[in-house]
Amino acid sequence: WIAITLTAIVIISMPLAIGRSFYYLLRIPEKYIHDPLAFCLGGALFFPAVSILAQNTNSSNESLLKRTVRWISRFRRPPSRKLFVALESFFLWFFAAPMALGLSYDLGVVKSQKWFAREEKFYDWKSIAFSFVMGTVVLNTWSFLLYFNCLSRQFWANIGNGILEAPVDGNGNNDGIFHARNQDIDAGGRENVTVDGQEIPWQGNQGRVAKFFKIWRSVLCNWEWDSIDRTSLLDDFARPVTRQLASALVGSFLSFQMVMYLVISILKVQQGGIPLPFLGIVEYGMFRKTIFRMCMALHVLVQLASGFRANIDRWFEAAHGAARDDRYLIGELLMNYSPDQVK
Repeated sequence: WIAITLTAIVIISMPLAIGRSFYYLLRIPEKYIHDPLAFCLGGALFFPAVSILAQNTNSSNESLLKRTVRWISRFRRPPSRKLFVALESFFLWFFAAPMALGLSYDLGVVKSQKWFAREEKFYDWKSIAFSFVMGTVVLNTWSFLLYFNCLSRQFWANIGNGILEAPVDGNGNNDGIFHARNQDIDAGGRENVTVDGQEIPWQGNQGRVAKFFKIWRSVLCNWEWDSIDRTSLLDDFARPVTRQLASALVGSFLSFQMVMYLVISILKVQQGGIPLPFLGIVEYGMFRKTIFRMCMALHVLVQLASGFRANIDRWFEAAHGAARDDRYLIGELLMNYSPDQVK
């Protein structure tokens, strides 16, 4: 009964603790913490992770000590070019991208009015470390969801229908419709990459995220340096993600500085704040905070519009076609043209 009790406590407590940690990392005020939602979020990460860990642990009959010794003894020095690709992908995914995301969130959501008024310390090591950890957790959670296809319409349709397995084709296989499941799923850093005319999706066990982590698993677990592929590690995944996150941070900062320069040049800054038409005197910190958040929101919207440009074009074409049909074809009887009918 002790084992059953401890197992029940772990099953109940761990998902809640993981969900609560997200609230803490995102620095959400305590009055907004919702434990049922935290439990669902933590459970969605905890139970699949435990299942994967148990499968990997039980895949061999050897003890953990023997497996560790054998793993160390199999190490071989990698080729220089493979090593540089691995180091660059490691730096981009495990440092640059999390830092860009964490700082963007910190500046756009967390920083207070006093900070923008330059009444608080600019940055300290604690804030930087907090931003880095938050970015790392959020990015890897995002990749975890992409690996299991959780951000696709098909996944939620299956959940709604009570079907937990992937849809299958007429032969009972799901490989044949892989592209159909993922053609609408380019969820992040959306840069079209095609192989033999077919776009590589981000989600699924054959997507960009899965290929990235499968390569790293082969390298770290089996020292398979030959599996390192520059396209899968850098061109298809690490560089696009890092570029989009860094663009959001740097672009927002530059546009913010430009707007503030124009505002100071046009409007006369007073001791209490900045005078605005119809609003009166607005505090300097509040004004800077609002302008920065507007710049970041606008920049992210531009990135999304650019990434989903193909979908937006198709939507506009469909809307234009529907409007044209409603205008010209309502109430009309359409017939095939025949020259004999013309008199």
